[in-house]
Amino acid sequence: MKHTKQHGILLAACMLAASCMAPFSVLADQLPGCLPWGDADCSGKVDVADAVLVARFCAEDALATITDTGRANADVNGDRNLDSADMQEILEYIAKKRIEFSVMTQQQPAEKLTKTVNLMDGLTRSAQSGKQADNAFRVSQYDLTASLLKEISKKEEPGNNVMISPFSFSQALSMAANGAKGNTQDELTKLLGGDLSMDDLNQYYSGYAANLPQSEKAKLDIANAIWFIDDDNKIKVPQNYLQTTKDYFDSDVFRSPFNQQTTDDINGWVKEKTNGMIPEIIESLDPSSVMMLVNALYFDAEWKTPYEDYQVQERWFYLCEGADYDAAYEEIGPYPSDANPFAGGWQYEVPFGTDVAELRGSETAEPDNERVVRAKLMSSQESIYLENDSMTGFMRPYAGEGYSFVGLLPKENSSVQECIAGMTGESLKELFANKEECAVTAAIPKFSSDYSVDLIPVMKALGVKAAFDANLSDFTGLNELPPTWINKVLQKTRIEVDEAGTRAAAATGIGLGGGAMIQTKDVILDHPFIYMIVDNKTELPLFIGYVMKPEWQE
Repeated sequence: MKHTKQHGILLAACMLAASCMAPFSVLADQLPGCLPWGDADCSGKVDVADAVLVARFCAEDALATITDTGRANADVNGDRNLDSADMQEILEYIAKKRIEFSVMTQQQPAEKLTKTVNLMDGLTRSAQSGKQADNAFRVSQYDLTASLLKEISKKEEPGNNVMISPFSFSQALSMAANGAKGNTQDELTKLLGGDLSMDDLNQYYSGYAANLPQSEKAKLDIANAIWFIDDDNKIKVPQNYLQTTKDYFDSDVFRSPFNQQTTDDINGWVKEKTNGMIPEIIESLDPSSVMMLVNALYFDAEWKTPYEDYQVQERWFYLCEGADYDAAYEEIGPYPSDANPFAGGWQYEVPFGTDVAELRGSETAEPDNERVVRAKLMSSQESIYLENDSMTGFMRPYAGEGYSFVGLLPKENSSVQECIAGMTGESLKELFANKEECAVTAAIPKFSSDYSVDLIPVMKALGVKAAFDANLSDFTGLNELPPTWINKVLQKTRIEVDEAGTRAAAATGIGLGGGAMIQTKDVILDHPFIYMIVDNKTELPLFIGYVMKPEWQE
């Protein structure tokens, strides 16, 4: 009986197809609405093959494979069932016996879906060569880095550790900017790239991401995704916007009910893409939200030369800022005068890494922990020295030498905050341009740090206004049903630096409502310092932050 039913439905499909006058196919992106209605096989067009696939599915043909997206596309009468009625409408549409599907004229319920559906199954990424990172792009990204860190540090509590990812921020915000128009886009592109246009930025970001170093021992994973609500009364996403985000940012796109399940799906996606380092980016979706744009970044690299056990020793980390550190070392004593590791300033008279407790001779003599804390400092000899008017620093390469850790120490009588206040894109560019090859005695504390920040106040301070105002914003490039505005910009980061290497991750969520040895230098990161992770080809920061107090959690 079942066998007869299968053949009956297939025969009906073939007969109807044969009766159609001049059947044709239509590209899925020419169909009204965001879903490519009728495109059951996700081929990018609607033709008889879609009707036959639906017929086979209805006849319970075990060999008829149809994805979740295909089933959603093929439910052209909107009754939540995939049956012969849908097949008939698809065939009538191909034969020009109807100009639209039934679902297009229906008022869509607020929650059509009960789970997230990936709409990118049938959308392929167009070939994009992208632009190589040149001086104009590098300066624009240094400017963005300095501006973000400045504004965040102004609002941060003294003594807190901070780390941000300018690259993660730019990926997520660029997806939003591609859907903005007029003054709204002008403000966003000015923040992202100064005088560069959105088209230029798309090309630069695409080329930059494609050329970042990748190896077994040093990798950087980049992922972008768009979630939007399954409610045609609130959002209608142009197909060309989805194609743009796919082409330049390789984004996934999900249609979702925007309930607790959506929140769980977004957090699960972030957790997966950051290898568990960031388990959650949002607690809940704003009731006004119609779209979430999310970037996830995961960095995992071993040191080119891992630290040996003898290079890792417990030391003091000095919490004081803007001090004369020679004087501070003497005051914090009492070290025996013949064994003071800080005698003569930075030149050590005892082997670096000597246990402080041994030198002090008594644990009870330990100074007030508001002034110093114990830290595991990892010492090494490096070969790249950095210096400007306010900081000295070094670069320590990761395996493959595609990336480096950059440690920057404020000079005496200066502080992290003063260094950041004077930081500009030009000063960052010059810092790397003036790097010197020489022997550097360096030390990094073993540390881990978690950080989260609301970036809306930062963006407002940097000149972005219209994007947050429902009456002024123009995001019709990503939603044809205004008003649409940005109601959430969050970033979370985590870094772990130890003897083996570095793991770092960042997630940014944007919610829309509606080489020569010349002389020896010392850079010992034993008081508050700034750090970066850069790719060595462009020397652009993927991560930047500062440590006021090193802490480590396994």
